Amino acid sequence: MKMPMSNYKRLGDYIQLVDNRNKDLAVTKVCGLSMKKHFISSIANTNTVDLSNYKIVKKGQFGLILMKVGRDNKVSVAILEDEEAILISPAYYVFEIIDKTMLMPDFLMIWLLRPENDRWLGFISVSSIRGSITFEEFCDIHIPIPDIDEQRKYVALYKGVLNNQKVYENSLEDLQLICDTYIEDLIKTEELKTLGDYIQQSDERNTDLKIDNLVE
Repeated sequence: MKMPMSNYKRLGDYIQLVDNRNKDLAVTKVCGLSMKKHFISSIANTNTVDLSNYKIVKKGQFGLILMKVGRDNKVSVAILEDEEAILISPAYYVFEIIDKTMLMPDFLMIWLLRPENDRWLGFISVSSIRGSITFEEFCDIHIPIPDIDEQRKYVALYKGVLNNQKVYENSLEDLQLICDTYIEDLIKTEELKTLGDYIQQSDERNTDLKIDNLVE
């Protein structure tokens, strides 16, 4: 995604904080944010927790954690793609795109997934004792914002690749099931053999130093 520097814009000019609290307790699903940048259902016992102070995240909005960025060299951020609203901790941030005709939420999420972006935010967190950054510092990062039609192309391509990956993973699961079933049949119908009769130990050393490809 190489673009002219003139296309790089300050993120804070395109996003705004959202602080809707669950005062009427209408939302009950509590989620956290994973290091892999998606929402995960909370496993904590919330029976004694006052959910009225929790922040509501709606479809197309983002959840964000800016604590310990320097320690992890990663920012936990996710976009909510489900129709059902969720709750996140009041210690987290919720933000949204100001004008979706200028910046697509999905396009921004693609950029935030980049490891380079995580490393940069980790770098600027060094001034904090706890390795955190402020929302203002997060807003000061610059991202490439091409024409909205170009954004749609990038998003469509990215989602197409993700869909193909899911299809491939599902195929692997089906193949694994077939293999497992076949092995179960072999166990029932074939005589078991000792593995040692079919393998042998190898202890070849790199004494001439011809191989320098070290794998740990």
